[in-house]
Amino acid sequence: MLLVNGREIPVAIVRSRRARRYVLRLRADGLARLTIPRSGSAREAWEFAQRQGAWLERQLQDLASRPVRSREWRAGTEILLRGGWVRIEIVSNSQFSVESPAGFINHPPSPRPSPPGEGEWCSGCLADPTTLAVSRANRELVRAGNEFIPVADSAADLRPEIERHLRALATKELPARTLEFAALHQLSVQRVTVRAQRSRWGSCSFKGVISLNWRLIQTPPFVQDYIILHELMHLRQMNHSARFWREVEQVCPDYRTAKLWLKENPGLLDG
Repeated sequence: MLLVNGREIPVAIVRSRRARRYVLRLRADGLARLTIPRSGSAREAWEFAQRQGAWLERQLQDLASRPVRSREWRAGTEILLRGGWVRIEIVSNSQFSVESPAGFINHPPSPRPSPPGEGEWCSGCLADPTTLAVSRANRELVRAGNEFIPVADSAADLRPEIERHLRALATKELPARTLEFAALHQLSVQRVTVRAQRSRWGSCSFKGVISLNWRLIQTPPFVQDYIILHELMHLRQMNHSARFWREVEQVCPDYRTAKLWLKENPGLLDG
């Protein structure tokens, strides 16, 4: 626990092989996350955290000033999708016909080869909306923006089912965009995975594996592109040096705008 003006702040200590320095972050739920680099020690990390009292106090004040949003998603809740706020609405039977499976998913049928591992991309792995309509015809529907989502009970907390749907969207769209950029910039990517990281938007391994956070589907397209290009540029510079940022700026000139959007919309990674 860190003591800030008489208030105890719980701390989660995490070691990271990629971290270059000690990092302290305050999550939306009030938990402080203390990252220790590979060459660091727990003692030095704790001393570093204790020196951040003034910063933590400011973060706590900022957190307290934000409007409290329920963790549950119900009809009428507004959520971020592709950078815009959309309202969750219940779709009545008169608005939807089972004979029109496009209401479930917004792309045409496609062949379905053997599925890859969870959250991974493979060519042609798109859901067949006809199968989806038949298998879920006895369920209710909600709408979020242009997305129609089958749910078991529209009166219950809709967040788990909507998030599964959004993650499926991200798994379909983000890897394809990544490979498009990789081809454009003549980069070799071994694999693209879509995961549920709690502290980062993406990562790139030395083996050429790009991992992206599914919650990118909630951000604007220009932010998605920045994160993807950021990770791809690590295939040229596996660091965050000045040379790396020059590479980023060359392929994504407005990357600072994307970084600013992420800074002004905190809390997405906290779930």
